[in-house]
Amino acid sequence: MKHWKGLAVAAVAALVVCCAGAAGEEEAVKAAPAIDDAAEEAIAAANQRLLDAYLARDLERWLAGFAEDVVLMPPGVMMIVGLDALREASRIQFGELEKYEVAIEGEPAEIVVAGGWAYTRTSYEARYQPLDGGEPILDRGRSLAIWERQPDGAWLVSRYISNRPLPGPR
Repeated sequence: MKHWKGLAVAAVAALVVCCAGAAGEEEAVKAAPAIDDAAEEAIAAANQRLLDAYLARDLERWLAGFAEDVVLMPPGVMMIVGLDALREASRIQFGELEKYEVAIEGEPAEIVVAGGWAYTRTSYEARYQPLDGGEPILDRGRSLAIWERQPDGAWLVSRYISNRPLPGPR
């Protein structure tokens, strides 16, 4: 992640320098956005807490990671609007998950912070192994989460969209 951040800042700085005109190189480089390492680390930790809560099927800990006005757009199902709707949808999903051993791999490939907002872009692979010994179900997907910093400094998911790539070349 550190390598990506360095490249991103370098690219933004280069763009600002090239487009700065009479502003001068020194002033243009100062205009490049600062990387908020503390916020990125806090978001990565919050993301891990959400994953841990999901794997543990801990409904209250899971819901604690989302804003009251959250909007989720999962693939193939209706949009979920608000924490109460997420509670009901998660209760149903966690009940279904009791039939499986679940393993999920993936972490944010990109975390971008802009003041009190941020987004994470993630690719994941989930394996749902039926406890009755049937064939595992594999799920690969991508997601984009928009995070909002709360007055207490916590980061909560405000908007979330995920999809599954189609088979074949990308």
